[in-house]
Amino acid sequence: MSSKQEDVLNYIAGMKPGQHFSVRGLAKALNVSEGTAYKSLKQAEAQSLVSTKPKTGTVRINARPPESSESITLAEAARNLGVTCVCGAEKASVTRIVSIVLADGSKAQLSEAIGKAMGSALCLIGDRPELQVEAIGMGADILLTGGARAGTDILTAAEKAGCCIFASRQDGYTILSLLQYKLGLKLPHDETPSVKDWMHEPPYLYHDDMVADWHRLYHDMFSEYTTCAVVDDDLKICGTINAMTAMRAIPSQRMSNLITSPDDCCVVDESSSMSDLAGRMLSEKRILAFVTANGGMTGFISASDVLRYYQYEKMSKGENEHPDDFHLELISEQGDTSRHVYMAYLQNSDERGAMSHSQAVNLVFAAANLHGRELFSVPFEFESGTFYAPKYFGGKKEFMISSEVMKKSATGSALELEMYDDSFSYMKCTLILSVADEHQAEE
Repeated sequence: MSSKQEDVLNYIAGMKPGQHFSVRGLAKALNVSEGTAYKSLKQAEAQSLVSTKPKTGTVRINARPPESSESITLAEAARNLGVTCVCGAEKASVTRIVSIVLADGSKAQLSEAIGKAMGSALCLIGDRPELQVEAIGMGADILLTGGARAGTDILTAAEKAGCCIFASRQDGYTILSLLQYKLGLKLPHDETPSVKDWMHEPPYLYHDDMVADWHRLYHDMFSEYTTCAVVDDDLKICGTINAMTAMRAIPSQRMSNLITSPDDCCVVDESSSMSDLAGRMLSEKRILAFVTANGGMTGFISASDVLRYYQYEKMSKGENEHPDDFHLELISEQGDTSRHVYMAYLQNSDERGAMSHSQAVNLVFAAANLHGRELFSVPFEFESGTFYAPKYFGGKKEFMISSEVMKKSATGSALELEMYDDSFSYMKCTLILSVADEHQAEE
């Protein structure tokens, strides 16, 4: 967080409970941009310092109210979801859901997520005993998903630690959706997800490896990841090799004789935010970025991963939670589902009054989501896509976005989208929508 954001956040924390204020008022009072004030307000919301509601505005509240109307107890959630409480029923009746952690990574990631959680955390964990032990050890409550069962040692540890354990046959993502949509629970989420949370760990290709190693590690991925990073013994990127060069080379040739300069590849630190990376990949017309930490390569991230990130943002914030960012209005003829045209109005811009590339991606993604909901009456997701921005967005705040069906079947659809006005085409992309397997027969 920047020092200016910290100053604004401290100012909000010093307000008296019940005091109303606005983003514009904060910006004027503290001589900061409205963007900085807005980010600070969202951070204050994450810390339960303020509450923002339609027609009421933003008001300073007591931090982490024990009886928040936007949360429910663990026992209430269990009854509504049809899950079974196997340990800690008494505590579940008085403990409110504050933070949700989807435990599907490593122990270190789970520990970090619980550490960031505000108050008590409810961890959704499958058949991962090591993660169950880690969560209980940190005092978190557990909802076992996918029919997983708690062993005797886990139950004993939970009873000693005073933790609740629930069990469900549904998977974690289904539970998340039910918590959000069926119960109307607004789930907290990280306002600035980092690249580290979305990257892929790479199969390392070393400078003294041979072309045969490229075929072994990357051949199946070359159609999407056309360029591979080559590292030295310290995992520092020393060059890149593209798929065409590798496929034409003799298998016994060494990477060191074929690699090109690393200066032309997109490299990003794993602590960078996903929104910043999305903007950079869009402005530089990249489909792949290499992730580093302390100078060494730790992963890679693709344009498809950026789409996954925006899919996550949609689920975390809710289908319609965009009024603070933009407004989309359908202006094409009703009944024509093959091509939709939207008028897009930007509500918030950066300090220069310009739309950022990450905001542009969010706008186009939202338009595609609206079009997809018209095309399919069943759940779908964005499987992959490519995008580029041929023009700088300038100080524009109004655009048109067209979304045209290129191909449609029972399994999904391909959409071609363009952001434009009377003068320029500012952005184009192709998105692949995929219908969930269990719904394909219904289309």
